[in-house]
Amino acid sequence: MSIHWGAVSQVGEAAERGADVRAYQQGMGTISPTQVLESLELLMRTTAGCEDNISDVEVGVIPIDWSAWQERVEQSPFFADWQETVQVTSKSSIAMSAGIF
Repeated sequence: MSIHWGAVSQVGEAAERGADVRAYQQGMGTISPTQVLESLELLMRTTAGCEDNISDVEVGVIPIDWSAWQERVEQSPFFADWQETVQVTSKSSIAMSAGIF
């Protein structure tokens, strides 16, 4: 299992360097050390008995304000091509479901 942890508040170098402020600016919150332990416990219990496929499990633990994140992404040149692809695909999907194609 691969766990992608978001910014953890109150501890570590990331907290000391203001990772929480940067996370909030990007529409993401922080998780407390208690939430880290609770999440880890939940993930371990949930995947217990799944040893055959556990290496395929990939999880992200991070609170996200999806509206703020989307606004940030919409302004990013990195995602410009991706947004155009999504819009074209969405229009094609709508046309196909309407029987135009």
